[in-house]
Amino acid sequence: VRDVLDEAGATAVFVTHDQEEALSIADELVVMAEGRVLQAGTPHQVYRAPATREVAALVGESNFLAGEVRNGVAHTPIGRLSAPGLIDGPIELMFRPESVRLDRDTSGDAVVVDAEFYGHDQLVGARLVSGDVVGVRLLGPRPDLVIGAPVCVMLTAPVHFFRSGEAIPVSPYCGIPAVSS
Repeated sequence: VRDVLDEAGATAVFVTHDQEEALSIADELVVMAEGRVLQAGTPHQVYRAPATREVAALVGESNFLAGEVRNGVAHTPIGRLSAPGLIDGPIELMFRPESVRLDRDTSGDAVVVDAEFYGHDQLVGARLVSGDVVGVRLLGPRPDLVIGAPVCVMLTAPVHFFRSGEAIPVSPYCGIPAVSS
């Protein structure tokens, strides 16, 4: 569809419920729910910086965990994260499955509870000590990550913080694993 539109030099409005289709075809993306525009921007902008929890859940796979900010540190089930400038209180953090690394580790803080292998990648579920399960998308085969394997869970990119469903604007250094758990 995109190639045909490009060849014709045509502009089109494409309506879909398929997020992968929307992300791969659109130059500009408008996320709507119940007749309301929730966010507009390029697919990259909307995916990387969702304005609300609802947008984060609608566009791409997401992990959500509850936490609390105290004195510039977000205490979460995945560890303590740098949160300079954030007001103390409850928060929810979101991170994408591709923003996590898993290492098999007998002293790890999680255990593999699900593993779906697709050849080019795999989706692994890891249960944290808190009981929360996070989805992790890994490239290529990882035969060591079998169900029951103890693993260490590490964030590889900043997280997004939400309060009352709205994104909290933060510095680019916020939400990175700066403090060990």
